[in-house]
Amino acid sequence: MTDYLSQNRLLTAKVETTAGTDAEPTAAANAVACEALRVTPDFAVDQAENEHRSSLDAGEPTSLGGGITLPGFGVRLKGSGTAGTAPEAAPLLRACALAETVTSSAIAGTASAGGARTLTLEDASAVQIGMPITLTGGTSSGDTRTIVAIDGDEVTVDADWTTETDATSAYSIPVNVLYGGASLDLVNATLYHYLNSKVSGLDSILTKVAGAAGNMSLTLQRDQVSLMSFDLRGLLAAAVATATRPTDAAFDPTKPPPFRNAACSLGGVSTRLRTFTLDLANTVEQPDDPTALYGVGPATVTRRQTGGSLALYKEALSTRNVLSQFLDNSERALAIRYGSVAGNRIAITIPRLVYSGNPSDTDIGNYAGESLPFRGLGPDAAAFICHW
Repeated sequence: MTDYLSQNRLLTAKVETTAGTDAEPTAAANAVACEALRVTPDFAVDQAENEHRSSLDAGEPTSLGGGITLPGFGVRLKGSGTAGTAPEAAPLLRACALAETVTSSAIAGTASAGGARTLTLEDASAVQIGMPITLTGGTSSGDTRTIVAIDGDEVTVDADWTTETDATSAYSIPVNVLYGGASLDLVNATLYHYLNSKVSGLDSILTKVAGAAGNMSLTLQRDQVSLMSFDLRGLLAAAVATATRPTDAAFDPTKPPPFRNAACSLGGVSTRLRTFTLDLANTVEQPDDPTALYGVGPATVTRRQTGGSLALYKEALSTRNVLSQFLDNSERALAIRYGSVAGNRIAITIPRLVYSGNPSDTDIGNYAGESLPFRGLGPDAAAFICHW
């Protein structure tokens, strides 16, 4: 009988100060709850299959350079439960070339002007696309929308206000943590993977991965908890070794909100969204480095082509004519907001969405639907995830 069970694993993750240098994540401070966790060596092998040895048999294989991957493990999409505090998965998100912005206090004021879908703030310098905004007084008080464009101090939101806003409209952008694409100052993470024994006193098997970077994708489906899927790769930071089983692993107890009672708009129109997928589509490379122990350097995101798909119920052509919108390459904003508890509300925003492939008819529980592949456009602005 084996002393190790697949379920009995632990992942810790921490952003590195210096790329490729072990940040030493601890179970007490850096544990991340995840699913389907695996460690896969990704080293090249010289098989010596054509070596002549006065025999019909090939030569002896030799392990070469490479790294370690953690493929396709899942982390539930949720906030920390405390507004302005980064979620447990923050190091993983940042290692996927997403910049983190923490708004630690609400940005409040009274508009100097408004419109059907706009609002001129007192000062928008600290405001970013993807943040929610709530009207707290005056015209349309109580409305919550998502910011999809900023021009000076004027913001545009994802859908019309209930009543056109004006200079009487007071607003508040709540405390939040926002993630959006980055092309500068990218970071790496150190990951510790523990395979724990079922036998008391028997050490864990510890694999340390430094200089990790990768890709994230996610799926939203009605009345389900969203699962982010991560593919990360990096350096084998030290020989796989035994380690004392962590007994102080601390996980965020906040439960992820199911995707329901959501506000969804596409092109400013309220939308019955059945399924939504998002893929950052990062290309990840490890550069050659003959001075490194295994011949490669820390992983880096070298390219990104963010996109995904929508599954929507059919609407009248006057509401949504997807074939025409596909053929004329028109852009529209997609905004999704769900969750009811501060610190565990989620907003996902694609400010400039364009259909990237042929729309197709689909069946959604015997209702007519349509499946729409899309791309998110804009430098470092293709998609945003906000916890608020």
